[in-house]
Amino acid sequence: MPLASRPDWDFSQAAPLPDAWINNAFEGWNGHASIIQPDDAIVVTVEASPSLNVFVLYSPSRDADFFCFEPVSHVVDAHHGSGLTTLEKGGSTSAHLRLRWDEL
Repeated sequence: MPLASRPDWDFSQAAPLPDAWINNAFEGWNGHASIIQPDDAIVVTVEASPSLNVFVLYSPSRDADFFCFEPVSHVVDAHHGSGLTTLEKGGSTSAHLRLRWDEL
């Protein structure tokens, strides 16, 4: 879904989670994110390798007691379209993800 139609889903600048349910993949992510949880007085810094250039965000609502932020290497349902990395038999691929917790 284009961000122009959902400005509350634009996380290119610091923004709270949307009020309503969200379950969306965001392409073109640069691999860096800060997740700020003021009620818990923490910030989680995310650094991912370039191959993890998509993230999936799931939240049932802003006031839920959880959400999911998942860096991934391809868009949802890529095995039915394009975007998967094809490996030769015996081939491998790798990625890294670093999470850092700090006090606010």
